[in-house]
Amino acid sequence: MKTLLFEVASLLRTRPPAQKRGVPGSGGPSIGLCNWWQEGKRALLVLLCDNGFLLLQHYIEGRKVVTRQLPWFQHPAKAVRAMALDPRGTWLVCTSVRGFLYIVPARLLLDPAAAVKVLWSKDDVTEIRPTNRHAQPTCIEWWNTFDDKQIAIIGTEKGELVFVDLVLGREVASTEVREQVATTDLIRDNNNSTVHLLVQTVSGIQWRLLLEQRSSILPESPGTASGLGFEMVDALDSFLHTDEFRPEFAPKVLNQFTDDVRLSAQQAKGCSLLVAQDRGRAVCKVYDSGLHRSPLYVYRLPHDSSHLLLTDRLMFVTTASRDTQVKLNVVSNQMAETSAEEAQTEDTNTHSVIQCCTLPPMEQVIAVYRKTFPPGLLKKMESLYDQSQDRIHGNQSEGRSGVSLHNQSQDRIQGNQLEERSGVADLSAKASPSPRNVDQSEADLTKIDFSQGTLLEGCVVVTTAGVYECRPRTVPEQLFLDLAVKAGDTASAEKLGITLGLDMNMLYEVSADCMLSRGEVTQAVKLYQLSKAPHSKRIKKLAQYGHMTEVMTHLKQVLSKPGELPAKEEKQLCDCALHCYTQQILQHPDRPAIVQSFREFLMDNFHYDEQAALQLLASRGLQELLFEVAKARALVPTALELLAQQGTLYLSGTILSDLLSKGYSQAVCTAAGGAFLKALPAGEMAAVLLTQPDLALAHTGLLSSCLPQLEDSTLLSLARLFDPSKSLVSRALHMARIRHRTISSSSITSISSMESDHSHSDPSSRSANTRQLVQFFLNVLILLNYRRDHHLEYGCPETAGEVPVKRKTPLSQAAVVSCGQQHVALLTEEGLYTWGRAHQGRLGHGDLMGDSGYVPPMRVETLSIQRVQVMSVSCGMDHTLALCENGKVYAWGSSTYGQLGLGAWDRHTHPTLVTQLQVVQCVTVATGQYHSAALDGEGRVWTWGWGVHGQLGQGNAENLSTPQLVEVQNAVQVTAGHAHTAVLTRNGEVFTFGCGLHGQLGHGSTDKASSPCRVQGIMGKVTQVACGHFHTVVLTSSQHLYIFGRHPQVWKQYLQNTRRARVSASHTHSP
Repeated sequence: MKTLLFEVASLLRTRPPAQKRGVPGSGGPSIGLCNWWQEGKRALLVLLCDNGFLLLQHYIEGRKVVTRQLPWFQHPAKAVRAMALDPRGTWLVCTSVRGFLYIVPARLLLDPAAAVKVLWSKDDVTEIRPTNRHAQPTCIEWWNTFDDKQIAIIGTEKGELVFVDLVLGREVASTEVREQVATTDLIRDNNNSTVHLLVQTVSGIQWRLLLEQRSSILPESPGTASGLGFEMVDALDSFLHTDEFRPEFAPKVLNQFTDDVRLSAQQAKGCSLLVAQDRGRAVCKVYDSGLHRSPLYVYRLPHDSSHLLLTDRLMFVTTASRDTQVKLNVVSNQMAETSAEEAQTEDTNTHSVIQCCTLPPMEQVIAVYRKTFPPGLLKKMESLYDQSQDRIHGNQSEGRSGVSLHNQSQDRIQGNQLEERSGVADLSAKASPSPRNVDQSEADLTKIDFSQGTLLEGCVVVTTAGVYECRPRTVPEQLFLDLAVKAGDTASAEKLGITLGLDMNMLYEVSADCMLSRGEVTQAVKLYQLSKAPHSKRIKKLAQYGHMTEVMTHLKQVLSKPGELPAKEEKQLCDCALHCYTQQILQHPDRPAIVQSFREFLMDNFHYDEQAALQLLASRGLQELLFEVAKARALVPTALELLAQQGTLYLSGTILSDLLSKGYSQAVCTAAGGAFLKALPAGEMAAVLLTQPDLALAHTGLLSSCLPQLEDSTLLSLARLFDPSKSLVSRALHMARIRHRTISSSSITSISSMESDHSHSDPSSRSANTRQLVQFFLNVLILLNYRRDHHLEYGCPETAGEVPVKRKTPLSQAAVVSCGQQHVALLTEEGLYTWGRAHQGRLGHGDLMGDSGYVPPMRVETLSIQRVQVMSVSCGMDHTLALCENGKVYAWGSSTYGQLGLGAWDRHTHPTLVTQLQVVQCVTVATGQYHSAALDGEGRVWTWGWGVHGQLGQGNAENLSTPQLVEVQNAVQVTAGHAHTAVLTRNGEVFTFGCGLHGQLGHGSTDKASSPCRVQGIMGKVTQVACGHFHTVVLTSSQHLYIFGRHPQVWKQYLQNTRRARVSASHTHSP
């Protein structure tokens, strides 16, 4: 596969190509004059053939090319001598032998529907007769002035420069340059404020004529003028406006150029440039448009060069040998650049030609024009590239021979007419390995997205027999990859990158990735070095493809030279080394050398992230190395916390003994809320606590749970430690009494703040009170005495078996009394009594009582009459629930929010059966402010009523008028607060949902939850849960009490203070 940067295609031919050199083609006319115009997606080509026809071609992207032949006048005096297109590519002006001007509506003839400004006939030629007699014309330019005049500038055989207004149809000015004019060219400066005419005579003398210039008129006092409403204006000074001789508007000879130099105005590098081509020395000098400085660039050209087109990165140069064989050379600006001194020598620079195409023989080049290509060409090039790759991978590549250029308008010049002249092009053939060695996936890796590539400019070459287009065949980035990866020729790839100004660092990096995908690690490493990619990125790529040995080798080489890398990159590499070492240890656990190397790295290196290292070691289970680093960096508590987060609470005996011997007992006992301590077997846990008496005194609850499993010797040690007569325990009892008195005398506010301060601490780590300390000491003595008596009675050795303990029966969930905010319900042997304010019928006594009246205790007669045995009662704000012996639920009071569960929103002043719950047997009912909950015998929870805060647990904020199931299983208790609900499950877990404004959900935030969420951080199994107005209380099996939320009185005080502050502020601001 040959990957070339450009290809040359024939756009049209006027006669067949010559079959061999020295024999011109026959059978068709020759091209004499030409013009080319392009703007955006539209282009126009005009050719004048020697058979008297004008040939017009119109190109629009995405449309078919439109071609039209126009027969010209047969009279010899009307033969066209020169022609030019207007700057908008709409009109064509031709000058004849006798000086007549003809304006052709070129665009309208090809596209009649085009919207143009019609100044002349749009369907015929407009003739303009000369008003003065002049010599025969030689060239013509179309000048569109700053004030929008359409002027034709005509050069003649006697050196005249005639200016004709094409709209007025008359001559408006003239001047002369003393000899026959050969060529003319318009050049504008970069600011579009000055226009010059370049004139070259037949003897090679260069002239320059100032045509027009703009200059701003500045008032003497700009501020005053602006204040008076005047605006700055541009003054226009033009050659056409001078009635008398002015030196600045006279033609001037450019003496700095010799007769061999040809000047041309060209656009490149985003500005207007003046190109001076010295054909004798094969040198090209580039100046700014005003010739104000020495050359901006100096380029060495191929010998025998004729036409030159300058672009941003390349030059297109035609050369003609003695046998009239014309070649189109693609020259690199970068490689052709030289100095003004070196340009004086006769040295040649063949390396600057990166591609060369030979045109058919016996054709002379008339002109070379710039050609830009639409972005759609990128997609087409990518498609062609993919097709070529498919042919290669399918082993279906076919040789191509030369194609006759006159058969089709898009034939490519190739076969034996294609030559390559540079190192870049010569080695592009090496980028094609044999088909059997190429994998399709590999080919995909070496292919870039053409839409992100560089679309180079091309050119249009007009010869005496045809028109050719030199267009990019591929994007240079793809050619770079083909050279660097497939051919392995980084030298040619680098030359290409320098030539075209490519992002070589990025391309070398992509090439290295491709090499890695092919398994060529050594070559990939070299390419990464050329790419200057950060070491961290190189290592990441190597690791991504599994080359860990090379990763470690590279890391060791780089890190062995401290101080040579930026601190940030060195830290990144050290962090990367952590992962690499860890991966190697996990893959090869039987290689102690790797472990030892990793240990030395951890101990000697101080640039890696210590926290990240501990996290990594903890997650991979490398506890030995974890605690070596933790001890060296004083991060043992952090290491223990990380292990707990990973769910690893077991410490090997060696590690535990080492930590205890190094004085880390406190850290082991307190880390993760005492989780490591609780995970130890009973004997080891007691042994650890005995090494720290202060910790043992703070963990009496934990020790109490494992007393039956302890050996007698350990029990004796605990008895000695907790002996109240000892100074340590005596001091602890004294401090406990002081704390008790302090708390008893504190205010509600201080209690609230203390609860807030300790809300996240571990209950098992708090200092025990007097009762706990004494009770634990007595339990130890009782157990010791029991074991001693058991041993004496049965003559068996003392054991650590469990001592039978009489268990208390669990508390009943039946509530015999319940209080709402303004009413009370009491369950007695005689029935259910209610009293308080009879608002909304919440007392259940019917409509006899007014809403505003207060009722003394009265029995709810509806239930007594129906002989309903009430087992439990619960009062909300304006409603009441009663649970009966048969598991049925009765409700009465307000149902504004559906809290009665009766399917309606009306109030009921008598107890009414909740029919939705008839099919289940309820064991518990609970009421919140305006919502209700029930627990059935299968452990399911039902909720209904007010749900705006999510307190119904249904995943939304909707009110419900009938009971609905909550997604909680195996529940044993349900309780409700003002706007939240708590559920206790059989395995001792608590789920809460609803309003969390005061932290009453225990989720660590004040957000609401509309679905059940488990409360984290409770150590031990929960046995009971209760909800207050804005807080929740949880009791564990170890008799630890957890409280979260806010006391109603504190909230009330806060609201009162806020209200007072608002009132005070309003009085302060009042007049």
